[in-house]
Amino acid sequence: MFRGKHAILDITGFVCDYLEASELVFALMKESTKLGTCRVVAENKVVYDGTLSPPGFSSVLVLDESHIAVHCYSTLGLCAFDAFTCSDKQESDPSRMIDFIHDQLIKVYPDIKTTKRYKLNRFATEEENNCQEYNDPVEINL
Repeated sequence: MFRGKHAILDITGFVCDYLEASELVFALMKESTKLGTCRVVAENKVVYDGTLSPPGFSSVLVLDESHIAVHCYSTLGLCAFDAFTCSDKQESDPSRMIDFIHDQLIKVYPDIKTTKRYKLNRFATEEENNCQEYNDPVEINL
C-alpha cells in the first residue's frame, strides 16, 4: 500500500521575463491547489535578479498534505516543478496540480517543451518498496 504521490515536471524553452513569470506561476500554483482538498498553510516566493543567483525565481506552497514548489532559471529557459501530497484521496493527486499548471503555461508560452513528467508512489510499505537503498555516499560529477 502507498500513501502519497509525488509529481515532477521539468520544462525547457521557458525563456521569460522572470518578474512577470514569477507572478503568473505563483498564481497558477495557488489555483492548482483548489482542484483537490489541499489547503495552503504557508507560502513563499523569491525572485532572483541575477546579482547573486542567475535570474529567475523560486516559489513554494506548503500544504497541509505536503507541498508544491518551482524553481526557474529564466535566461536558460529551465523550470522545474514538484508536487507532493501524502493523502490517499484521488482528488488530492499532485499530478492534477502539475497538469493544470502545465496546461495553463502552454497557453501563454507555447514554445515550452516538457522534458520530464513523472508521478511516483510514496510512503510504500516494506513489502512494496522495491527501490534500492543508498546509505553510502555517492559522488556525482556534473
